[in-house]
Amino acid sequence: MAWLVLNSAKILSTNSISVRDYELRWGQAQSEMDKEEDFDFGSEFSNKCLAVFLTLKGDYRAILNVTSVNQGGFTVNRDNIIDSKPVFNYLAIGR
Repeated sequence: MAWLVLNSAKILSTNSISVRDYELRWGQAQSEMDKEEDFDFGSEFSNKCLAVFLTLKGDYRAILNVTSVNQGGFTVNRDNIIDSKPVFNYLAIGR
């Protein structure tokens, strides 16, 4: 599996599909720092990203917050109680 390193954030895998007027991007990424991290989709949405949904992998009782989204990626800020480098799944919807 190839790692994409972008601003110290790691995208582990990424996929995409178009359904009518919408585009979906999904994959796995890894949070490495206890601060805001930028993640890049690898390819931009045609017009804009509407939403990004995250789920943590593993046994965590913490939250990863999406603080911003743009045409090419999203920014995450995780809870301070996470001391490791958690892997998460993401689903982005755009146009």
